[in-house]
Amino acid sequence: MKKIGITQRLAIQEHYQEKREILDIKWGSVLLENHLLPIPLSYAIPFDFRLGEVSGVIFSGGNHLGRVFNDECSLQRDEHEQKIIKQCLQRNIPILGICRGAQLIADFFSSEIIESSGHLVSHQIIWHNNNYCLEVNSYHNYVIKYLGKELEILATIKNGYIEAFFHKKYPIFGAMWHPERENIISEDSKKILNLFIGACK
Repeated sequence: MKKIGITQRLAIQEHYQEKREILDIKWGSVLLENHLLPIPLSYAIPFDFRLGEVSGVIFSGGNHLGRVFNDECSLQRDEHEQKIIKQCLQRNIPILGICRGAQLIADFFSSEIIESSGHLVSHQIIWHNNNYCLEVNSYHNYVIKYLGKELEILATIKNGYIEAFFHKKYPIFGAMWHPERENIISEDSKKILNLFIGACK
């Protein structure tokens, strides 16, 4: 069974004065259904220790990008995940970014990310390869307006904001919705998950 590293949300638990790593347990079900074993990645352990172990990496949702929401957890998460991107690029390790993870990848490759309202409810996306529409969940306050030149659009919403993309050279993918929050994995989520899983060796 292939092992997939997955980053976690960071949060301050003030009552216990702890900084906690948090991961939706549904990720375990999603990955096991696809014959993958999730390996939660801790911020206390450099990714170097996992390099020979994982076949791919998922950047999960939660938090904001540090450069648009300047808080301790977001900044720490940015720094950690940017290092992982660089190491994965060097070794051609596939990456899938979900919601905030997609924004992090897009930002790393010089895309434009802006604040936008109205993205906390489900909406339709348009797949560019055959122009059909399906509905996905949505839980974000920032959107990808334009992609950097190294990235290519997979899907948008009606106003043109990017909902899914891939890297033109490396096995890197991003989606702005949450497959793990679906009761039954949709065809849209299967599409983006299969792109990532197919790239994992």
